[in-house]
Amino acid sequence: MQHLKNNGEAKFIFFSPAKPNRDIDTAQIVQNFEQAYRGVRLEIIDGERLREAYIERRYKGILSNSPLLQNDDAQSSVIVLPIERRAAAQRDVLEFEGRAKAVIVLLRPKTLYDLFSVYAFSLFRSNVRNPLESSNYNQKIVDTLLHNADEFWFFNNGITAITDRLPQVNALGAQLELDGFQIINGAQTVYSVYAAYAKANDKQRNNMDAYARISCRLIGSANERFNLQITRYTNSQNPMYEMDFWANDAVQQRLQRASFETDTWYATRRGEFQLTKAQQQELGISILRSGDIAGAYLAFHLQRPYDVLNSKRFFISEKEQADGLYETIFHEEIRFEDIRTANIVAKLQGKLSVGGVWGIDYHLKTIFILGLSKLALQAYYQQKYRSEEIQLNRFILESERVEKREKEIHQILEWLHAWVDTQEDMQHLEGRADLMRSRVFYQQKVELLRGYIGAGGMNIL
Repeated sequence: MQHLKNNGEAKFIFFSPAKPNRDIDTAQIVQNFEQAYRGVRLEIIDGERLREAYIERRYKGILSNSPLLQNDDAQSSVIVLPIERRAAAQRDVLEFEGRAKAVIVLLRPKTLYDLFSVYAFSLFRSNVRNPLESSNYNQKIVDTLLHNADEFWFFNNGITAITDRLPQVNALGAQLELDGFQIINGAQTVYSVYAAYAKANDKQRNNMDAYARISCRLIGSANERFNLQITRYTNSQNPMYEMDFWANDAVQQRLQRASFETDTWYATRRGEFQLTKAQQQELGISILRSGDIAGAYLAFHLQRPYDVLNSKRFFISEKEQADGLYETIFHEEIRFEDIRTANIVAKLQGKLSVGGVWGIDYHLKTIFILGLSKLALQAYYQQKYRSEEIQLNRFILESERVEKREKEIHQILEWLHAWVDTQEDMQHLEGRADLMRSRVFYQQKVELLRGYIGAGGMNIL
């Protein structure tokens, strides 16, 4: 109470290394506590949050908030941004007010260096990707700053940032106080300016700050959909993929959290984990990208290989285009375990040497069979263990560490390829590709395979 009297607030941290109890409304507990003890904030830290914070700090380069310190997260901090000003008559700030309020200001390299030094990759939480360290574009930024600082502004598009509230820019104001500052375009520029400034000597730093300027477009917006549209249309230096735009979607974040409980981590954006192949091997983990699994999950678990063959719009919303598949694939019930098992079966199928005379149609065949393989695998294990209630995912996951199980699934996939080759309508080159893209044709083959297995045709038992 004396502390509250002197300082106005206190913080109580409840820490447990245990996993959270999903049946308890933690948010309500916090609210009740803070209402009962005015001026005292409660923070609950469990084992799941601790693991996520460690991975973010250690392997993503994101400086997560420390509960014992002031915020070091750009998204939840008030940031004072120094801006470059000249005489008011020179109009060195461009203001615009339309759907949202915006300004364009100039920043020194030191400003970006200081921002990244304090907040690191948390500056890009609302961005669709972290900086790509291998980009040639990054190296050109560094070289220009170090050797031709006076040319930098002409060659660089600058950065775009959002803030929850954009304050009024005074006539000769030299700084802006911003809430919820996030850089949604220009992560490459920020990281490269930081890298250049970090390696520069004092003379080079003075030269950068004297001649180089970075254009910063600041937009006052708390509209997530609008912010995502800005990101989509302004990224250009490094090619963007549709998967990148969904990195912050709630379903993607939930899948990633679930993956941290396994030895396969789910990357929602390119360049998210700052890990080399050697480091992955040392930690005993592998990285699975959202863009690499969407088709396998759609074909295997959702039983829609024809959609995989007809469309690659896995990361297009049906709200934007009628044939968009994002909500179909990444629905509320999707589990990381299902994603992982679909990927395992697809990888095992890729090891087969059963191409035969299929030629360019072989890729279509593998997708088609990936759908059928779920039925074949399920039937095999039901017959083997004489039970209708089997956990197919468990057997598939075991194949990663049990050689006998891997060989078993490998054999089933080989049998299935051979069975498909016996189908007369699959032997004719003309029209075969169109058949495999047909929903009706696939369903017919499912029924045919089910009947064949039920009649004792699965002779690999």
